[in-house]
Amino acid sequence: MKSASSKMACRIARDGRVELPHRAATNFLGERLLLPVAPPEVPTCAWGAKPTNQHIMCCQRTTTVGKIRRHDGVVTAVANAFASLGLRPQVEPRVATSRSRARPDIVVDNLVTDVTIRYPAPASVTSIHAQKAADKAAAEKNAQWRIWADRRDLRFAPLVFESTWALLDESVAWIKAAVAGSDCLLAPTTAADMVVCAALSALMRGNVWVVASALG
Repeated sequence: MKSASSKMACRIARDGRVELPHRAATNFLGERLLLPVAPPEVPTCAWGAKPTNQHIMCCQRTTTVGKIRRHDGVVTAVANAFASLGLRPQVEPRVATSRSRARPDIVVDNLVTDVTIRYPAPASVTSIHAQKAADKAAAEKNAQWRIWADRRDLRFAPLVFESTWALLDESVAWIKAAVAGSDCLLAPTTAADMVVCAALSALMRGNVWVVASALG
């Protein structure tokens, strides 16, 4: 409920720059009103479990493909938004790490980020803090990339979205820092809003893929 009433959720409902196809808009309204997004004629998910909204977004057995598509869609949307502002984002550039072959999702000038999307209240997280799962994801991304970035004089911050539309303040600050280097004529706040709206649109479209993969 807290996530559904967040500032980002309210923006989706009122900002004309957030473009949603019919299915994505239907899912958004269902989750916002705490109604099931699974059609009533689908009694179970593809694995046989009750298709609650939480189960659909958290099921590890059925949603992998949909979640990968959603993640990649958000990365592409953010990169394209940066490019439209005159920036030159690099998507998954080849980098040398001592621990793995992992690559950060986006590099813009001396700024680096990695995107992750989390359901705000999975069963594995017990807390009254609405963004506990997102905060945990941010800590994981910082542990993975912060030292690597610092050693190369790069500034890292994760782009952490809740699947129900919230975006961490740390992530918003990174976007604002990235667009500050743009030569476009837009004010930095307006430019950052463009990137956020593009990302939220992609996230909502991606949720449709997650639902579809969960329900088979």
